[in-house]
Amino acid sequence: MIEVRVNPVDVNQIVVLEGIKVTSPVRSVVDVLPMLHDLDALALADAALRAGIDREELLTLHEVQGRQVGVHTARVALERADARAESPAESRSRGLMYRFSLPIPELQFEIGPYRADFCWREQRLLGEFDGKGKYGGKGKYGGKGKYEGELAQAAGGPEAVAQYERQREQYLRDRGWALVRWGGAELRQPYKFFTRVRGALDGASGWR
Repeated sequence: MIEVRVNPVDVNQIVVLEGIKVTSPVRSVVDVLPMLHDLDALALADAALRAGIDREELLTLHEVQGRQVGVHTARVALERADARAESPAESRSRGLMYRFSLPIPELQFEIGPYRADFCWREQRLLGEFDGKGKYGGKGKYGGKGKYEGELAQAAGGPEAVAQYERQREQYLRDRGWALVRWGGAELRQPYKFFTRVRGALDGASGWR
């Protein structure tokens, strides 16, 4: 099924890309957001901020667009967007945390020489999305840039990356941090994601 939505475009919202007239990045994001469900909308909003697009500019144009289907989902995504999310999988993970009213963690939390995708500081709990890209494969949802195929090759292959991960995890646990991991299967089955993360929070120190 093809869905067509028509909105007037200001001349200032048109740019030329490789000789073709297209809508500007800001206008394109605002046009697409209302067409997406909450998880994909948050992933797009995160990516827009990560690319350097200003949140206030997006919100301002969003308000001008007026009422349309999906407008609430789009605004919520823009308000929750965070440029620190490094992949669609991280964005969708955070979207599920919002959906299930889980505590929202800090992103890209640094501990010594390492960095975790998510951190619930009060509970001393770290969260990690494990995509196939982390070990040299190509995952559906993408992986953290530093763990993609280049790292596996530079480190000597997937086994070397796995050994690095074991050393990293031991370093974190030695300093009192618990760790919860999930992958694409949990993102495709939201309740499985919820039980995994909620169980880890329930078992971590500081959770009430």
